[in-house]
Order: sequence, then C-alpha cells, then structure tokens
Amino acid sequence: MFTDRVLPTDKTEPGQPGGLTGYEINTGKGMKPVIAVLEGDTTGSARVLHLSSDRILLAPLHSGELPRDSRIRLHLGFDERDLGPYMIQRVAEHGRPGNLEYRFEKLALESVVEILELLDDLHMLGLTAPTPSNAEIHEDIRSRRRIQQTLRYVIDEQRIGAIWQAGSITCRLTPVGMDDDGARVHWETQSGHPTTGDVVVIEGQASVFSIVLDSCEERPGGISTAFPEQISRLRRRRWRRTRVPGGYVIRFNHPLLPEIQIERDLLDISLQGLSFLSGPNRCLVHPGLVIPELQVIPDNGVPLDGAGVIRRVSHDAEADDIIFGMQVDFDDDLGWQDRVSRLLYPWTRNGATWSRKFWNLFEDSGYFTLSGKSSSHFTPLRESFATVSRRLDSSPRIGCQAVWPAKTEIDATVSLTKIYSGTWLGHQLMVDPNFRTNPA
Repeated sequence: MFTDRVLPTDKTEPGQPGGLTGYEINTGKGMKPVIAVLEGDTTGSARVLHLSSDRILLAPLHSGELPRDSRIRLHLGFDERDLGPYMIQRVAEHGRPGNLEYRFEKLALESVVEILELLDDLHMLGLTAPTPSNAEIHEDIRSRRRIQQTLRYVIDEQRIGAIWQAGSITCRLTPVGMDDDGARVHWETQSGHPTTGDVVVIEGQASVFSIVLDSCEERPGGISTAFPEQISRLRRRRWRRTRVPGGYVIRFNHPLLPEIQIERDLLDISLQGLSFLSGPNRCLVHPGLVIPELQVIPDNGVPLDGAGVIRRVSHDAEADDIIFGMQVDFDDDLGWQDRVSRLLYPWTRNGATWSRKFWNLFEDSGYFTLSGKSSSHFTPLRESFATVSRRLDSSPRIGCQAVWPAKTEIDATVSLTKIYSGTWLGHQLMVDPNFRTNPA
C-alpha cells in the first residue's frame, strides 16, 4: 500500500524540509512557547520547535546546550499544562547547530491522547506554522485583467475571506461585487472591523489569495475598497480537485487510537487526494500521520479500500471548521481514477471500450485523408491502435484517449500522451462533421 515514496520520515536527511511530521510551532514574539524539560545525567530546558505523535525537535533556551544523553526523560509544559514524563531517544542534529531531534519511545495510550490533544489545541490557537507543500507555487498577480478575473471568481464562488492577527481571526468578510468602472470593490462584513492595510486571505478551490485592503470606506453591511494593485496567489495543489456530491464518505480507525473510528463526508477529491472537515468531534490527526487502512464509500455504496497520509490541516473560513487534506492510494487505483474523472469531466469518457467508435470517427471526419491518403491505407494499423488503447487503460499517467459520447457514436475525440515528465502532447483531435453544439 503506502510506501517510502509518500512517507515524509527517515528517508529525508535531517535538516531538510519534510524530515519531520506534525507541526512546526510558531516561536515569534508574543507567541506562547511550548517548553520542554529534559532529565537525564544532566538536565536542561528547551523550546519546542516541532512536534508530532512520534518526533520532537528542540532548541536550547538562552545560550545553553541540550543534554547529549541518547535516552532521556521529557516533560512538556504549555500554558498551565504539565505533560509527561515521556522517554525519548536522540536522533540527530536538525537545522541550526544545537537543535536536536528526538523520537518518542513507545507511548502509553493516555500519553498519545495527551500529545494529540496538545497538537490540536496549538493548531486551533494559531500557534502552528502552515504545513509546507512540495506543490506550492507563489505568484504575484499584477495584470489588471487577471486581478479582475480573480476577483470575479471569488465573488461568484461567494468565498469568505479572513483577516488574521497574532495567530487568530479578527475579521471575516466576503467580496460581493465591483463598480462598473472597476474602481471599487465591495465587501460584506460578517464579523470584525476591517481597516486600510489589513490583509484578507481567501481560500479558493486550489489556491489561496491574499489581498491588501486600500482606502477602506464604510457602506451598508460592510465596506468598499480601492481596486487592488496586486493579488498574491499561493497555489498549493498539484492535481485539480472537484467538490463531490452528497453521499461520499471516508471511514478509518485512528492509527494511534484504534478504538476511535472516524467517519466524515468528503469535501472534494482529486486523482491522488481528498479532503474532509473535522466536524464537531475532533479527529486528532496531524500532517504526516499515516492511515494504513481506510475506505471511501461513494454514492453507489460500493467501498474503495486504500491507505492515506494526512498532508495538510487548515482552517475553512466558510464552514468555520478545520479541513484535512489527505493523499490517498487505492487498491483499485483505476476505479478511483474513473470516479474522479467522471466528476471532473462529466461530458467526456475515456478507455479502450471506445476504440471502435474512435476509429469510425477517424474515417467519418476525414482525418485519414489529411495527408492525401485513403482510409484503406490505415486499415492494417487498426488492431495495433486497439492494442495501444488497451495498454493506455492500465497506464493513465502516460496517455489517454478521451471522447465526447453521443447516443450511438461519438461527437469528438482527443488523445493525450506524456512525452516528457512535465509535458503532455495533444493529438488526434477530431470532430464529427454533423456535430454543431458543445454541451460542455
């Protein structure tokens, strides 16, 4: 099931991104620290930089040094809580000289719950840094046309924005329109009092947008602001996602607390991932946590078995809830891809079952005569074409043949082949000469 290719653990060199699961703990000015007390042959105190259910990264307080014992007793303190003791083993230096990474020895059930609840509380209080992603792409949008398109998208989608200060949300507001001349943007305020200079963070389907408010003026129900000179976009998904209809459910037993079964409605899905909301009962999961067995139950009730790893935990301003992003791997990978594709592209289908009608369209559209040859010239290649179609069915990340199905035949086709690691080639584009309307 899940292999080393998706586990951000020991395969990563110490000090490199992705080498630790769990959360990076914010240590900025004014942030409440999580303090560690170490007791061994020598004692020492440290600030917690990173914490998960199996690892912890510590930095010495002030100018001291951490004890160098290979095994040592650990207490954790946060606010008025005193957690532990836990036994930990030194792994290696990590990051700056003097910072040490440790691994928890086998924890009792109540200790696991303590650490998971602390992680959950730290995240809810805004004391954890955003989870890094290998797919993140930063972009500053300065073109007026693209800024208008972005604003139109978040307005049409009724996306709720949030203003964060000192790790907590101080204001929620929604962009609701623009002046005809594009000079002003209008916002509806749900809570708080936004002012000039505040940064609104709006989560889209695949990106997070940041907009600096300028020239704020009050209006009934909210504010209006000057048209922004720039929108910062953080794209953090490699695969396109789509919202799922009601009835899609994920179910799994917590890997560290097996008596707890988690069952949630899915929020959206992609070819390699899915997301779901925490809901009223806390899930007690964190980035990097591997779910060795899970089931996704689609609307037809036939479950898909697989495994997953939590990749992202973020706040959903619209639902005022925590959203979990998970990378997934299913036993029936082709079955999962087919379900996702049907939701992403409802007007198209692919697969070798269409190869006969695909070939018929070659003939009917005049594709074979483009080079001055006749259809009969290509007849000896028909069986080879069908063989390639079947092989592509089992290798969808190498190529595919997509069709727009009609009642008895097909209206249009396109073939895609991955010729380089980052390049897809589109070819064999054909349309039935009698096809006049495009339902997509």
